[in-house]
Amino acid sequence: MSSSKSALSIWLTQWQKTRPSKPIYCITLYPFFDDIEVYIEDPTRGSEQYRQALRDVVNNCPYTNVHLIEGQDILKEISLLAPDMIHPNDLGMVQMAENLSSKIKENLSLKGEKHGI
Repeated sequence: MSSSKSALSIWLTQWQKTRPSKPIYCITLYPFFDDIEVYIEDPTRGSEQYRQALRDVVNNCPYTNVHLIEGQDILKEISLLAPDMIHPNDLGMVQMAENLSSKIKENLSLKGEKHGI
């Protein structure tokens, strides 16, 4: 995962440089088939490892405009995925829109707080 963390850190630094005054929201993976252990080809490649890599990068990031949102707080029910178990279905998109907009509104009202929302 160190290569993932390195790539995420580089990406985040570049993104922040181009938008230093804008909030940047990093969202961990939404629930998908990997969370129910279907089709795991490589046991070292788990969705939770990717989520943790992003958490670590955001938590160690020095920028106050970078915030972490947990994907599992945005799409809360795996039953709202389409049959491919990756993409949300229509109701899943509604839930994601409602939950993400709520998190962003909450963050904007807490202006100045750093990281996790």
